[in-house]
Amino acid sequence: MSGKKPLGFGPELRVRRKAEYARAFEGGITVRDRLLKLVVLPNGGTTTRLGTAVTRRVGGSVRRNRVRRRLREVFRALRPRLPPGLDLIAIPLATTPEPTLAALEQSFAALVRRAVPRLGVRPEPAPAPEDAGAGPGAPGAAQGLQGPERTDGT
Repeated sequence: MSGKKPLGFGPELRVRRKAEYARAFEGGITVRDRLLKLVVLPNGGTTTRLGTAVTRRVGGSVRRNRVRRRLREVFRALRPRLPPGLDLIAIPLATTPEPTLAALEQSFAALVRRAVPRLGVRPEPAPAPEDAGAGPGAPGAAQGLQGPERTDGT
């Protein structure tokens, strides 16, 4: 068994350098709702990464760090369903009641769904299990677990 956590948040999953943030803010697209602003930019790789920018408008250090931890947890939970190769910068907006984990997860997922079509990046389904090449009679085929239907007629 490898030492990596399947839903961890290692350095390869983070936007860390000032230049990476600057590139996202300059060239990325921005979507927002009442809880979050999300800046999305393709990173040219195969890994989707998260960066956070939590300003003092959100609150004191305790509140800012709590919101930052919740955003990381949301990313960890949603990562298997996110399209590959994106840099996501999450910026929580100042709200009077502190957002719950469930509210942040719903907001984050909705913003990613809105941003991806604007990027022109076609989301790829998650890698299928080893029997992915099996035909219609394969286990899971009847339940629709083989991925989205193709609309290009093939």
